[in-house]
Order: sequence, then structure tokens, then C-alpha cells
Amino acid sequence: ELKGSVLADGFTTGPVGELVLGRLKFTGSLGAAAVAGAVGGSVGESTAPWLNGLLEITNTNINTNMNNQVRVLSFAGGMNLPQRPAATLNVSITETPATTSAPASYSLSGRYMQSTTTMQLSGTQNASGTTATFADASGVSVSVNSGATVANITVSGRQTAVIDKPKKRITYIDGSFESWI
Repeated sequence: ELKGSVLADGFTTGPVGELVLGRLKFTGSLGAAAVAGAVGGSVGESTAPWLNGLLEITNTNINTNMNNQVRVLSFAGGMNLPQRPAATLNVSITETPATTSAPASYSLSGRYMQSTTTMQLSGTQNASGTTATFADASGVSVSVNSGATVANITVSGRQTAVIDKPKKRITYIDGSFESWI
């Protein structure tokens, strides 16, 4: 069940007179709707939202240069999943347009907070590949690169393990390891 409001603003006209949207914003919630028709009543009568917040798409530089529009998709809000502590999520994806010398690129930044756990995430996608970094407040961090077969896990800047993607294995600095199927 989707509940909320939508705002569209920041309109301008493009090079051939078309209407160009500057911002589209949804404020509201998403939850499971009740299911009617079950024996003895309805199933899932609670329609408590599991996701709520602000989802926004912005289009910058539309007044200065139609060929240089930077688009940003962002979400700021909360998650309430069954039998899990409430969580807060802030994430932003930015698209930088292609130029004559480079394809479009994308960057990601975000933060996930649940109880005492905070995770930072960042990433990029460009002509040289895709990278992502995940880090928690205690100093544990891992960076992965689409072109690499291994990724280092560090704690406070010191390497503590290596993820070997082809071997499907994490090897720790003491020689112990874990495998996944």
C-alpha cells in the first residue's frame, strides 16, 4: 500500500520548447496492504508501513546548460521490518552526464543505521569500472572493484582478510578461511 504526496516543481523549457522537470518528490510510506477474503476474517489487517520517508529526483543545471544536467536520486527515511529493530537509511545516487570525451558516470553515497550499527557506503561507476566501499563505525571496511578478483577487508586501516571471488573464500591474516557456495 502506497500512501503519500507527490510534488513536481522547478519546471523550465528545453531547447525545442519541451517542458523539463527540475524536481519530483514523493513523501510518504510503503507497506503491505491487508488481504481480504481469508477464512475467519482478513489476513494482515495491519497496514503498518515498512518503508517511509522522502524519495526525490532532482535535475540540476537545467537553466544553464541542457546538455550538462546532473540528475540525483535520493532517499531519506526509515525502515520497519517485522521482528527487526527500526532502521534509518539515507542514500543518494548522482548521474554526471556524458561528454565528448567520457561516458556518463554515477556515484553512490549512503548511510544505514540500525540500533548500534552504522554502515557507510560509497561507490562509483565510470569508464574504468564499478567500485563500492562498505564501512562500519568500528573501523571495519571492505572495498570491491568490478575488475578485481580479490577485495581487502581492513580494520582501522590494517588488512585483516582477503575476499577471493573466484575461490569463493575469505582468507584471514592468520591463515584461517571461510568458504561460501
